[in-house]
Amino acid sequence: MSVRGRFRANNSEAVRRAALNGHGIALLSHLLVADDISAGRLRVLMPAFPPARFPLTVVYPSRRNLPPRVRAVIEFLSEIIRADPAMREDGDVRAASHTEVYGQD
Repeated sequence: MSVRGRFRANNSEAVRRAALNGHGIALLSHLLVADDISAGRLRVLMPAFPPARFPLTVVYPSRRNLPPRVRAVIEFLSEIIRADPAMREDGDVRAASHTEVYGQD
């Protein structure tokens, strides 16, 4: 594998393109690079050492009077996580309430 150059970015698409062009190693979401890996354009390095997971938190004021568009986004994200085993650590997918996050509602 040939790697050349020095590149840093805080935009995942820019990092993906740099990796595709041989500018180094990238740490990217499997959602972003699955097609590139399947097509052989990118390879997984050190599969025995997956990256650390971090929580995905959706914060909103209250479930009372929750706009339908916000509810739709929450449901969409929950469905993505439920459908993709790589997105969940223990299978527990649920929405935390405002009270659980802030201790009051």
